[in-house]
Amino acid sequence: MVEDRYQKGAPPGAKQPDMRKVSMQEEQAQTRFRPSPYQRPCPAGTPPPSIPPLPPPPGGEPGYTELIQRIIEQNETMQQILAKMTELVTSLGTAPKPELNYYDTPLTAITVATPNQPSNPDVISNVTTATPGYQAETIYATLQRIAPKITVINDGNATLFVISTPDATNWSSENTILPGEARTLWNVWELRIRSPVAGVIGPPTTGGVYRVTERDYWLAYVKLIPSSGGGLSPIDKASLTNQNQPAINTDILTAILGAPLTPTNTPTTFRLQIAMSNAGTLSASIVNGANPVQVVTLNVVPGPALVAAGLYTFDILVHAGDIVDFQYSSTGGTIQILRVQEIDAAAA
Repeated sequence: MVEDRYQKGAPPGAKQPDMRKVSMQEEQAQTRFRPSPYQRPCPAGTPPPSIPPLPPPPGGEPGYTELIQRIIEQNETMQQILAKMTELVTSLGTAPKPELNYYDTPLTAITVATPNQPSNPDVISNVTTATPGYQAETIYATLQRIAPKITVINDGNATLFVISTPDATNWSSENTILPGEARTLWNVWELRIRSPVAGVIGPPTTGGVYRVTERDYWLAYVKLIPSSGGGLSPIDKASLTNQNQPAINTDILTAILGAPLTPTNTPTTFRLQIAMSNAGTLSASIVNGANPVQVVTLNVVPGPALVAAGLYTFDILVHAGDIVDFQYSSTGGTIQILRVQEIDAAAA
């Protein structure tokens, strides 16, 4: 081939090429235009080009064809592994899961008032419910595990101060929880809680009163309305029907039910619906802490008092520490309807 290309018809005296270089160029051209194993399939009826396997290079490493075959086999193995993993995950997802024993306390009162933060480490580490200092909530001793997430809810009208530890050795700084607030702490071995005022579980509930829960706070203590697509249901605080009216200007709920109303969550709204058998003036009696009782008239529009047997609705804004009752300016009649609901929804 070299002779045909370079010698036939070559002018006399022409320079002849180096035969070794020509042979190397021919071999490179054949290798360069060898069909690729990733080329598109041949048209129907045309046999695919054969790909001769390359000899293994020095050292015994596999050739390209063998490497491609190994990759294909490994891909099939990975597909089998993924199929098994999918089957395992599906079976685990449908298997019943055991219910954890969650840390969840009832309404708890601070037994000893502690106005100042204790400075003695022994008081912190060895406190009992009867010892001045922090009141203990022993999560690990109760469950034999730490709580990944736990919430402290302040149900009283005094500020709470909370410290926590993940390992019974290193304690956090104090977390302040105002009345009506809740705070979530993470990775808790044990909690210590103090309040400047000892708690009283009422009604009325006053001082340092709290709950501790490992459950989701909103799901545990608020009822959802399934049909509304969201929002929160009102809380029934009082319901009277066909009751004799107490003495004039007397706290109605205290006289009939034995206690006034305190909010469950704050700030909130009390919605009152009332119908009395005789005309009169309706007032709300509100007290907060050591402040004197405030008696305010609800039907302040000009003209006569509430019409006998008329149905009226009033809203009252209620904050932490408020204690609410109602009075009426006449007696001898009947409370036809008196209902109070705590409205938690944003749209009241």
